[in-house]
Amino acid sequence: MLNRAVTTSDATIRSPAPSTVSCLPPALAPARPRRHAAKTEFDGQRLGWFNTAVKILRLSMFLALASACAHTSTTTPMTSTATATDSSTPLPRRDDDIAASAGRRASETRLNSLRRCPKIEGKPRLVAIGSSTMASVIGPMMERLLKPKDVYFALWGRASSSLVRPDFFDWPSKMPLIVNKHRPHVFVISLGTNDNQALKLHRGGAIRPEDPRWAVYFAKRVDEMLELAVGPARDRGVVWVGPYAIKGEASRVIGSRINAIIKERIEAFPGPAFYVDAYTATLDVAGKPITTYTPVGTEKVVEARGNDGIHLKTVVVKELLTLPALDLAWDCLGIPKS
Repeated sequence: MLNRAVTTSDATIRSPAPSTVSCLPPALAPARPRRHAAKTEFDGQRLGWFNTAVKILRLSMFLALASACAHTSTTTPMTSTATATDSSTPLPRRDDDIAASAGRRASETRLNSLRRCPKIEGKPRLVAIGSSTMASVIGPMMERLLKPKDVYFALWGRASSSLVRPDFFDWPSKMPLIVNKHRPHVFVISLGTNDNQALKLHRGGAIRPEDPRWAVYFAKRVDEMLELAVGPARDRGVVWVGPYAIKGEASRVIGSRINAIIKERIEAFPGPAFYVDAYTATLDVAGKPITTYTPVGTEKVVEARGNDGIHLKTVVVKELLTLPALDLAWDCLGIPKS
């Protein structure tokens, strides 16, 4: 009797032969004669689980058939429009839209920061701090260019200084002294060129640049400098001149990451902070550090770097680093550029 019941039920739920499959909606499909399974002693409440299983199997087969019909009906008409969705056809690039969006964000960030720049009373006061690039090149240039503007200027520089080596020179610890002594309206900071090295922790130990934690700690130190520069009342502006591009694989990889971190932290900072992207400015069209440069207003091509192949020539520093930084500082201080 058991074999008979299984055979009868199996005949009831067997799928139709492929030649008889219909993908018409149920209302339009031709009526099919019902098959009546003979009653057996397994029908009834005594083995209700069996009838339930049969119903489930019937439903599964119906869903499978419906899915096959849906697939056939939706894919066949697509032949006329296949070129619009064919995976072999590349989608149009959105570089221009992305660049325009990034430009709008940068413009909005600058505008919002300018609105938060301090209100100047009396002579504008500007303090420049940083490593050797600031101490020996950018700072003296700024001092000469600011003299006609009647601006108070002070320069603090330490060669080889960075944010990753507080054991060598700790800039955050010097900031309160600089603020109390000079009371600046705007800081110009040039740090990042020497940060391509292990980050020393205050509690001891160090983190190598290839360690994912390095970027996290470095970002926190950038944030700390920004907070100290603008002050608790956000009543001081900050212009940060980023690191410029240097030859070498390590500099290409880590230097670009340092530039990206500083830029991102400044753009996210809720205060009057601006960034001079010196890294991008000192890359050629192939994405490599520049070796030659054509000064503004001339057609003469000159060497971009000194004899060491690393430090930038004076004209390059002036046009790509110093003047862009002063433009931002003058905007924040409300000083006419002419």
